[in-house]
Amino acid sequence: MERRKGTIVNVGSITALAPGPWAGVYSASKAALHALSDSLRVELKSFGINVMTVAPGGTKSNLGNSSAAKYDQTHDWKYYKKYEEGLRARTEISQGPGSTPAEELAKKVVASVLKKNPPAWFAYGQFSAILSVLYYAPLWFRDYFYRLVMKC
Repeated sequence: MERRKGTIVNVGSITALAPGPWAGVYSASKAALHALSDSLRVELKSFGINVMTVAPGGTKSNLGNSSAAKYDQTHDWKYYKKYEEGLRARTEISQGPGSTPAEELAKKVVASVLKKNPPAWFAYGQFSAILSVLYYAPLWFRDYFYRLVMKC
């Protein structure tokens, strides 16, 4: 604030726009971060501070691998057993073919942050386009889409 310049970068997720099944807590935490960023962006602008929300799509990381392993350790798995295929698909979807390597995402984010006027919103990677479209779709269509794709 004293320098009257700078950029705060918060990493949310594209899933915050159109949360699907089996990702409620994750999507909610990212949506909260998006809301915080939106508020800070307006509050800090008069101090010369930019706030950018990064909303990655599917990005290769250890998150998907560690999430899948947790299903095998869950005690209440019996309630979700019939949804196993969809649950595992949800945790592994960002790790599959076409997902963005973390290094590629990082380079794109850094290039965007270093611009003279960094954008307030930066979405990049697998599924970012489809989830952006689903954000504007009627809820009945979004629900139908997820039931069809995620088999729930």
